[in-house]
Amino acid sequence: MPVNGKGTEHARRLIFSFRGTTLTPFLREKLERGLAGGVILFSGNIESPDQVRELTTRVRSLSPYPVIISIDQEGGRVQRIRWDGWVLPSAREMGKTMSPREIEQRGRHLGRKLSEVGVNVNFAPVLDVSGGDEGTVIGDRSFGETPEEVIRCALPFSEGLSRGGVIPVGKHFPGHGVTDVDSHVELPRSSISREELQQVHLPPFGAFVRRGFPALMTAHVVYEALDPERPATFSRVILEDLLREKLGFQGVTFSDDLKMAAVKSNYSFREIAEMTVEGGPDFLIFTGPEEEQGELLEEVIRAGRRKPEAGERIIQRVLRFLSLLPRP
Repeated sequence: MPVNGKGTEHARRLIFSFRGTTLTPFLREKLERGLAGGVILFSGNIESPDQVRELTTRVRSLSPYPVIISIDQEGGRVQRIRWDGWVLPSAREMGKTMSPREIEQRGRHLGRKLSEVGVNVNFAPVLDVSGGDEGTVIGDRSFGETPEEVIRCALPFSEGLSRGGVIPVGKHFPGHGVTDVDSHVELPRSSISREELQQVHLPPFGAFVRRGFPALMTAHVVYEALDPERPATFSRVILEDLLREKLGFQGVTFSDDLKMAAVKSNYSFREIAEMTVEGGPDFLIFTGPEEEQGELLEEVIRAGRRKPEAGERIIQRVLRFLSLLPRP
């Protein structure tokens, strides 16, 4: 039975991971009670197409609501499924060796494959413009070193995924391509100018938004020229003033994994919950231990109760997005 009550609607903003190839009792219970918005799959959850299909069918059957079943399947070094016929080259290699039409076809093929096993959201493509330095974190996950190159390749890939039956999520807004600090390890700070952001790093995101794609992922990076106090994931200046008001984005935002040291070492679960209810990302991905997943869930519900009006627009966006999820 779903749990109803003040603040509980915020539970549907949470995307959890789990260990193993079957659902854990913790996650089964959260899905049955409507206290999770979905799951994110990793290599350890994946054995065979039949097993993944059975797993995703189980996820959908447990929840009284539509649920997100997501994955990171970019190509290159970031792809959780590596079965024959699934593996893609890196974004950089695709950008150098394929035409936009060929990239669209690859995206469509991948979208169909993912849809066949029950996945409905793919955290791809990377829209970051590479800094060109091998020392940067994004590296070959980027389609190119200019905004034109990224737009030329990332939009067809996104179109292909969408036509294949999966929602693409562009990442990492407003641009992670020139940072040399890994947000898995610590909180990166970017000193690039507002002008460089506008001329180089924002155009792929603007093109993605104008094309009407409904989802973006945020960067755990402090952009000193925009908001020197908070990383983009928690910045109203970046997510509201820039993304929604200036770029006109009407879709949903996903946090990058909140387990990353960039977040977890700097903010408590209560602080995370407060910031995200006030205007942070719409969906919160957290892949930490189940005990910590439970703590974050409780704090998000409490924050929703304390500030019901602040979170109302977020909930409206979340429910609208969930209603758009493709069905396998």
